[in-house]
Amino acid sequence: MKNLKNETMKMNCIKISLCFLSMLVGFVAISQDNTPDDTQWNLDKCINHAIQNNSRIQRQILNSDIATNTLEATKLSRLPSLGASFGNTTSWGRTLSDKNVYLNRNSNTTSFNVNADVKLFQGFALKNEIIASKYDLEYQKNIIEVNEANLTIEVTQAFLNVLVTKELLELTKEQIDITEKQINITTEKVSGGLLDKGPLLELRSQLANNKAEEVDARNSLQLNILELAQLMEVEDPKTVVVQIPKLALINAETQLNSAENYFATALKLRPEIKAANTRIKQGDANEKAAKGGLYPTLSANASYSNGYYHYSGIENVAFNDQLSNNGQENLGLRLSIPIFYGKRARNSYKNAKIQALQSKLDLVQAEKDLRKTVTNALTQARGSHEKYSASSTLVNTSKESFDFADLKFNSGAMEIYDYNQAKNSYIRAKSQKIRAKYEFIFKTKMLEFYTGKKISL
Repeated sequence: MKNLKNETMKMNCIKISLCFLSMLVGFVAISQDNTPDDTQWNLDKCINHAIQNNSRIQRQILNSDIATNTLEATKLSRLPSLGASFGNTTSWGRTLSDKNVYLNRNSNTTSFNVNADVKLFQGFALKNEIIASKYDLEYQKNIIEVNEANLTIEVTQAFLNVLVTKELLELTKEQIDITEKQINITTEKVSGGLLDKGPLLELRSQLANNKAEEVDARNSLQLNILELAQLMEVEDPKTVVVQIPKLALINAETQLNSAENYFATALKLRPEIKAANTRIKQGDANEKAAKGGLYPTLSANASYSNGYYHYSGIENVAFNDQLSNNGQENLGLRLSIPIFYGKRARNSYKNAKIQALQSKLDLVQAEKDLRKTVTNALTQARGSHEKYSASSTLVNTSKESFDFADLKFNSGAMEIYDYNQAKNSYIRAKSQKIRAKYEFIFKTKMLEFYTGKKISL
């Protein structure tokens, strides 16, 4: 009786343990299902990783740091300069004494000096140099944004190239499945004496060609993954497993804005336009600073000097007494008037004016390039949308034609050549649709990005 009771208790403990274990396994499974796969790369992750690790952007950040230091140093130039010096000289032979007489005595002289100098007027050159340094810092930051924006577009294009080659690879597999299925049907007919070997041989040749196309598609996919990995500065492309996004359906009624609307918005937001405008402001400030070099410069200075003199063979005045008697204070103004310095100042001013004009021309060119880019993207987006709509219709009609050809070929009412033509037309239509879809997605995303929207899929 006691043994039976113990066995019952053991069974209850085992049941409780199994129940707890099943609950724990279920909880872990749910947790794993709800945890995102961090090993896969979505578009946002690709873009962020590329920006953080891009050497060109990192170098530009260093240029921005240099501009920051230059601005700080230029601002500090407004403060008075202060310097001090200390010296000791030992002489042998004829020496000028404290009575201004040359004597044959050894001497030792200790002196020190403190000097301060401040610029009172420089033709507003320093003020404009500070303004130019501020705009240079702003320009360097704009260039960082330009590089980040360009890299974002490059990564997006590479990411979509991976997606399109993935779909094209799946299409080649679908083509192989269709051919293999037809080979099986044809083989049975040849075995039953209902068909000669000609169509079967043709289908086998077609299968070999389909598998070669699959190899090409797989190689294209690997090359696109490699390109994406290189843009992201990832050394091992095998670690780049692209996450397939859920893309929104492309509507036939999709409306795109006019090129002028896109251009007007991009003109206000694009960093390259901001950079060009900043360069113009910097050029104007540099021109004014260079013009300041043509004006006289007024500065004030103050100094204090003292020294101790010791001569051999005579009784010298005590050190403290000498310091009390030898001290000298100076305060003065200095006006420097440029008369002739090889036209350096005037040529610097002329060059600054030329550079200011160049920066204005750079803005005009940047606006032209932006208009061209926006117009091309809009034209290509519209073209790819029309191509997508047309290829969607073509896919439906060619699928119906292929299904009908499949029935006729299986019933012996169609030659293998005509059957392959129908199948190839169907596969080609699907390929065109895939390419048009991703081209439309890329061009519309680029237009949205140019008008201030974040690129996301």
